[in-house]
Amino acid sequence: MTDDTQLDARIHDAAPREDATACVATPEFDLGRLLGLAAGRADAEAEAHLAACAFCRAMAVDAAEPAGELLVARMGRAWGGTRRVVWGGLAAGLAIAAAAVLFIVAGPRTSEIAPYAVEGPLGGVAAARSSDDAGSNVFVPDSQVRLVLRPTGAPAPAAAAFVSEPGAPLRRLPDAALRREPNGTLLLKGSGRELFGDSAGRKRLYVVVAEAPAALADIAGRTADDARRGAARWHEVEIEYRPAP
Repeated sequence: MTDDTQLDARIHDAAPREDATACVATPEFDLGRLLGLAAGRADAEAEAHLAACAFCRAMAVDAAEPAGELLVARMGRAWGGTRRVVWGGLAAGLAIAAAAVLFIVAGPRTSEIAPYAVEGPLGGVAAARSSDDAGSNVFVPDSQVRLVLRPTGAPAPAAAAFVSEPGAPLRRLPDAALRREPNGTLLLKGSGRELFGDSAGRKRLYVVVAEAPAALADIAGRTADDARRGAARWHEVEIEYRPAP
């Protein structure tokens, strides 16, 4: 799915909400899939439907009250006949609940996490300065690796450090390796041996900041490309680790 800005542009450029009297699909498009789309689930067909259907678009992106009104109408059409009066009150209650879910899932959006200014890694014994890899740092087991991250805005409440070989699953570093200073600066510190063990080669250090610890809980064991999809900001550096200088 495209990001929120692109999606908003697509669906708001489609037919105006005043034309939204019913879903354009027969049968009406699966509401669960629209909820999943609002939650960030990739669903190209649902996204294309929102772009074409003003009715479903209004339920997915409008405020809770208009969405509830539309859902009442949708339920009324579905149940119809002699059951309309009986189901009317239930439909209204379900509509309010579903509209609240839509509002919670689709907004307000997660606040933007300010980036950190990264200094380092510091403490390398040498620098490889070939034309292919200018400026990368070389560390050995006794090197004291330091990475300093200074917030450029409000510090993020949660942070964690990870390490991996390029393209390999991430390993979370002990919380003691990442210290938070009173001013919000983050200091990642440890010997090469503590951070990387006995495995030599290219390594990537990551410091990930987020609004809550839960956003960091399922990163370990996944590749960086896969884990980056969460609501967090990533900072990374690449080094070369050698058993001897």
